[in-house]
Amino acid sequence: MSRKVFNSPSFVKPCVVDVAHKLLGATNWVFLDGKAHVDFRKGLNGLFTRRALEIYLPGQEDVYNAYFKRFLEVTKDAGGAPVPFMAEFREVMCAVSCRTFVGHYISDEAIKKIADDYYNITAALELVNFPIIIPFTKTWYGKKASDMVLEEFAKCAAKSKVRMAAGGEVTCIMDGWIKSMLESANYRERQEKGLSMEGIEKPAHMLRDFTDYEISQTVFTFLFASQDATSSACTWLFQIMAQRPDVLDKIREENLRVRGGNRDMPVDMDLMDSMVYTRGAVKELLRYRPPVIMVPYLAKKAFPITDTYTVPKGRFFFVSLLNIT
Repeated sequence: MSRKVFNSPSFVKPCVVDVAHKLLGATNWVFLDGKAHVDFRKGLNGLFTRRALEIYLPGQEDVYNAYFKRFLEVTKDAGGAPVPFMAEFREVMCAVSCRTFVGHYISDEAIKKIADDYYNITAALELVNFPIIIPFTKTWYGKKASDMVLEEFAKCAAKSKVRMAAGGEVTCIMDGWIKSMLESANYRERQEKGLSMEGIEKPAHMLRDFTDYEISQTVFTFLFASQDATSSACTWLFQIMAQRPDVLDKIREENLRVRGGNRDMPVDMDLMDSMVYTRGAVKELLRYRPPVIMVPYLAKKAFPITDTYTVPKGRFFFVSLLNIT
């Protein structure tokens, strides 16, 4: 039944609390519906192909290596005593996300502030909250935090546009998207000027030029979708590995084996594909402790969800992910 809901965009749409429009921006693409939403997503699909994902791996690995060294220092400073680890994992996942989304256009200090302040965004999106933003409430602090993130990402977009226009290499999602915009603009310009199109390949998706703020809004939705979910999954995986050293030993053995005994060997997509046991452990974790357990939806029209029940138009309901794991 849950899968049916997910696969029925003509009947339903994801529903978020009212303040989400204020935090993410009322014009954000995630609030589009129907063809407008589909067309926007098509322009983003190329950013998540296998080839694109491999481009992001070096930046991600740099983040992991830096934080692994930091974790050793935390343990050393604590004299080997147990220390709370969820906050550390939340920060490393935020850093991985930001480096993947906006590369090195953002500073380490800004990443740390986003990781710390993101708690306010999460709190502002609780189901029971003030529908309007009142100073010093959860929604107010959440709005301040989201404005800060949007401002940082807009600065990154401006820097990326300059670098991509100068012929720079793609190193992050923002670069890839902006490069596609520039290619689309160049193709249109040649057509308008009546120049020869021989040897000029038409982009898979013709994109319009997006403003720095529009790019920032879109990238923010990637962080919005990933931060709490990946932090939860990472925390659970660490905890379960501590409780199941036999599984951890197998993961370590596999990772060393596919790297030919060199644990510092850089990863690529082929190497990751060969980590069958590791991938299986992650999938089992997501089944056993899904980081998202339910998704709110709104029926756009009467939705015959089963042979015996039709969800009325305008009805707000939750879809459980637990029964499909």
